[in-house]
Formats: sequence, C-alpha cells, structure tokens
Amino acid sequence: GGFGGRGGYNGGYEGGYQQEHYNRPPPSRPEDHGRQVFVNNLTWKCSWQDLKDLFKEAGEVIRADVLRYPDGRSRGVGTVLFATAEAATHAVESFNDREFQGRPIGVKLDKYV
Repeated sequence: GGFGGRGGYNGGYEGGYQQEHYNRPPPSRPEDHGRQVFVNNLTWKCSWQDLKDLFKEAGEVIRADVLRYPDGRSRGVGTVLFATAEAATHAVESFNDREFQGRPIGVKLDKYV
C-alpha cells in the first residue's frame, strides 16, 4: 500500500496503519474510553511523531494520529491514545491552551471513544 497514484486515500493517516476512511479517526475499542484525547488547532506541518513526542510528557503514549484530507494535507486535528486514563486527564490539564509549534492547541478527552 502507499500513495501509488490513487489520490492519497491509502495512507490518509500517519501513525501506524493504512486507513481507507480519511475523515474518521482509527477505530476505537471500548477499553480505550477515557484514555484518548482529541487535539485541535495543529499546524499543517505537525506529524504524528510530533504529537507523540509532545504528549509523552503526560504519560505513556500508545499511538498518536494526525487526521489528513485525501490529498495528504493535515486537517489540523489529531488524537493521542494513552496507556492510562490518568495520563489522558493529565494531558488535558497540562496541554489545553498550551502553545505548540507557534499556536495554542486545544486538548480534551475524546468523547467518541
């Protein structure tokens, strides 16, 4: 899989695996409830690795994703899944409205998990 002339749908996510539906986050599991945060106001250049590196200050990060349009452009939002609910709560308290890559980011618990 890759981008191979298919309009960018395969690989619409950075961060781990190919995903056909570019406008939805990776599928969640019931056990992830309370452990994932939603991040908005990201710069276009922010990668999943940037998110993971930032949020590991709050606790162990299982995965980080930046949502992208079919053409590969960032949607300016992402998700970070933590090992524990405590780490996710700590991330919201520590990083909401914090400046990252030159702009304040919004961080909240992901209610869709």
